[in-house]
Amino acid sequence: MKSQYLFMLLGYPGSGKTYFSDRLAKEIGAVRINADALRVAAFGTIEAAKEFDKNTGLLNSIVFNALDYAAAQVLKSGNSILCDYQHNVKAGRDKTAKVAIDNAAVPVVVWVKTPKEVAIRRGSERDESLDQRKHSNEKMIRLVNKFANAMEVPGDDEHVIVIDGTLPFEKQYESFRRQLDSL
Repeated sequence: MKSQYLFMLLGYPGSGKTYFSDRLAKEIGAVRINADALRVAAFGTIEAAKEFDKNTGLLNSIVFNALDYAAAQVLKSGNSILCDYQHNVKAGRDKTAKVAIDNAAVPVVVWVKTPKEVAIRRGSERDESLDQRKHSNEKMIRLVNKFANAMEVPGDDEHVIVIDGTLPFEKQYESFRRQLDSL
């Protein structure tokens, strides 16, 4: 890669953001950070993080400030970064994009587009890990619809790469490279 990048992931839960970003980080030699993994690292379990949030209402503020700090440090070290967490709201993307710009990196939205029914199925059938949750089918329907209703489509003022979340990584990567080269 010619430039240093900060890639922001956009897409429903279950869309394939973690699948794509994990493989992409290895392919391009970038650092990947994940909000779910940070919550577990900070609180020990997702349940403990939820309890903290229930008592304080501060979880997301703390987590996203920590992620922005980590992103800035990665960029200062000369590496590109994949921010593997929801960037569905324009104000949040703008805040993260500022971290990139302040550190001489190019902010790019990577929109992993996947049909809702596929995302719902994936989220209810996948193995749970540090960086992704498994939910019941009913909860996945609620989550996907919640994110779909809150999603703000990227505008003309944003660099955007669109990835088909139903394709194998090799095809996704080919598309990613073509689109990145045309930015």
